[in-house]
Amino acid sequence: MLKTLAVLVLGTLLGAGVVLAVLQTRPPPRVEERDVPIVIEKIREVARLESLTVLTFKKISFEPEPTPADSTVGEIANWASKTVYPRRGRLILFADVHMGLDLQKLDSNAIRSKGKKLQMVLPPIITHVELRPGDTEVVESNLKAEQLAQMMEHGRRQMEVEVQRDPVLKARAEQSAERALRAFLLSSGFESVEFVPVLPPLPGNG
Repeated sequence: MLKTLAVLVLGTLLGAGVVLAVLQTRPPPRVEERDVPIVIEKIREVARLESLTVLTFKKISFEPEPTPADSTVGEIANWASKTVYPRRGRLILFADVHMGLDLQKLDSNAIRSKGKKLQMVLPPIITHVELRPGDTEVVESNLKAEQLAQMMEHGRRQMEVEVQRDPVLKARAEQSAERALRAFLLSSGFESVEFVPVLPPLPGNG
């Protein structure tokens, strides 16, 4: 569970419906024509499978470091600025977190097909945090505009790292992606689709 990032109940699963509709706009290959390269090509048509979107918020504090001075007078000015009138800010940042799969990274080493049975190793979940500047709440700030922008970007990167480390969100995104891909592959003629961490060795290879 995240310690500093609160995930609201407004999280929505998108993959199973929206992405499947996109995939089904083109007819799947017939079973007798189907092989691993064709399956990979069809899956790559989506390029990016967005399987989970959640609304998040995070409280952040920020005190920019003064610009290094090149003279004694500059050093004194920096000291006075930091001691007498320090610049600082406190914000509540809101953002949309998008989690999904980069299917362009899928290759033949991640898929094994035998008859109407298919096994697949999913590529890693990727995360993108999109800030909502209009929803940002300024608790306290005497920052300049460029410092405020720096603070928000700093908070966005923190959110991204924390989401990537959250096992619950990662599991939800993977499950949603699996549902969407399984539905597509079953509609392509497969009767069994299994997602595995690694492909088992081929017969005769140990």
